[in-house]
Amino acid sequence: MHQISPQQENLLILDDEQEILSSIYRQFRKKYNVFLANSIEEASKIMRENPVQVIISDQRMPVMSGTEFLKIIKKEFPDVVSLILSGYSDIKSLMEALEIGNVHKFIQKPWIPVELEAIVNEAFDKHKLMVENKKLLKSLEKAKLELEMKVEERTKELGDTITKLKVAKEKAEESDRLKSTFLANLSHEIRTPLNKILGFSELLVNKEDDNTKEKFFNIIKQSGYELLYSIENIIDISKLETNQVDITREVCFIDNLLKVAEKEILKIQERNNKNNINIIIQNKLSENEKIILVDDYYLTKALLHIFDNALKFTKEGYIKLNCYLKDKKEVIFSIEDTGVGIPKEKQELVFDLFRQSEESSDRSYGGNGLGLSIARKIVELLDGNIWLQSEKDRGTTFYISIPYIVPN
Repeated sequence: MHQISPQQENLLILDDEQEILSSIYRQFRKKYNVFLANSIEEASKIMRENPVQVIISDQRMPVMSGTEFLKIIKKEFPDVVSLILSGYSDIKSLMEALEIGNVHKFIQKPWIPVELEAIVNEAFDKHKLMVENKKLLKSLEKAKLELEMKVEERTKELGDTITKLKVAKEKAEESDRLKSTFLANLSHEIRTPLNKILGFSELLVNKEDDNTKEKFFNIIKQSGYELLYSIENIIDISKLETNQVDITREVCFIDNLLKVAEKEILKIQERNNKNNINIIIQNKLSENEKIILVDDYYLTKALLHIFDNALKFTKEGYIKLNCYLKDKKEVIFSIEDTGVGIPKEKQELVFDLFRQSEESSDRSYGGNGLGLSIARKIVELLDGNIWLQSEKDRGTTFYISIPYIVPN
């Protein structure tokens, strides 16, 4: 190994074949401090004596497999980004390692030097991001601790307002808890489909069986939709929270709006494998009542978020979208489902940001808790109202009312 430079990052190569060690060393010796190990014991010793950022391990090692070794060191060195060299098709263990996060990526032997360099550079970039995120989190925790200390000092000084301060503190802690739950859920909603897309895309390259390829393609496609949906929700709530949404009221034909909604509803139903649910759409407006002024894009978006929520919590039965006129003043859209229902004590909370009727760590229905919040904020921008009626185990009906404005 060449002389260690404190300005360079450290790369550890673990392989029992000297030719492979030499080859990777020659490729990266000018850019990184490259450490070489031909045994598990030697690699462990190097890692304890040097701050290694990235490790490349052969999968087939004498004492234990590469994935088993990386699983062990991940506990002691959680920031190390791990890559696996694989010369055979041990797909199951590799996919398990990718899924639980012990391995960032695996590299098929023989590799292409340009591709290997790109993967290693990406691994170092990931390590830098992880370190920066930890520093940021530490700063935030310190700031939070300092803020809590100031709050406590202020509380002692203002004895006559201690009750109000306690209430404010409880609300702040509840907000932190909800945000933490939301971020954990959102991280899962984004990381899981992204891991599937990356993992199955790489596996797809080495598969010749058409049936397997089709299965992998379907998994990648579904994961792409899940990822896109989560990102769209983040963008929408960000725009709504910062008042960056402009409502444009134009002539809207309700029949056309419902057709567009139905088309998207069927797509959502298919993507969620809920084709057993009966979709019913009814328009009770007369021909003279079907033309109004409204922002049809955002109204449709609100309806789709409510439908997506209904589909998530409905295992069988139907979901019915209804439209009718009330007192010649309001157009009412109702979405009725035969799902699990919402407990009475949580009905007032489901529209709050970061809230979900199911907040346990073993959530079985998925989602990131933004859909109903987005729908409510859109309806408010449309000068409308949104509410619900529900009974536990007997389904839920959401209502949207918007002003009945007829074009001149």
